[in-house]
Amino acid sequence: MRQRVWLYIESDYYRWTGILRNKGEGKFFHLRILLFALFGRVPGFTYSFWFRMANAKGILGIIGRWKHYKNKIRYGCEVIYSTQIGYGLYLSHPFAITINASAVIGDNCYINKGLNIGSKNLNAAIIGNNVYIGPNVCIIENVHIGDNVTIGAGAVVVKDIPNNATVAGNPARIISYKDHSDLRNKVWNCEWNKYNKE
Repeated sequence: MRQRVWLYIESDYYRWTGILRNKGEGKFFHLRILLFALFGRVPGFTYSFWFRMANAKGILGIIGRWKHYKNKIRYGCEVIYSTQIGYGLYLSHPFAITINASAVIGDNCYINKGLNIGSKNLNAAIIGNNVYIGPNVCIIENVHIGDNVTIGAGAVVVKDIPNNATVAGNPARIISYKDHSDLRNKVWNCEWNKYNKE
């Protein structure tokens, strides 16, 4: 579990910096990430760092949950630490975000401020890999969002979205299938990491 938590943190760090761990770097690389989380003045990474650390075991998990709670109050970001979010989470501005605990979010998701993923009956959305979610988006109930999807600012998603689609509006409608990979920043791939023991 500890190995997996650090792998999640390394993937989030890569999305911000583009820096991968080199063989033999080990503890110094973890120290660099910790300093970036504490003093880097990047709220998005700081939030995701403690969100990931809250899932560690032992004293690190206790500290992580306490810091996660403090950051939840600080940024107004309601995301329970047990929520399933894949590798390479990028929170551009972690403010006013609410994600239902039953949501499932894939790898390399780019989330802007004001996201609301809601559900009345703990049956929230399932979001694929490499998804860009613009500011002030609402995703309602158990919709399925495919891979490589781009959701425009202010969209209200109430229906499933197929792979590679770009949607916008209220309710959200497909407006194109153009490639918007430039919006996704740096994309993490677990195959790069030689230390992955899973």
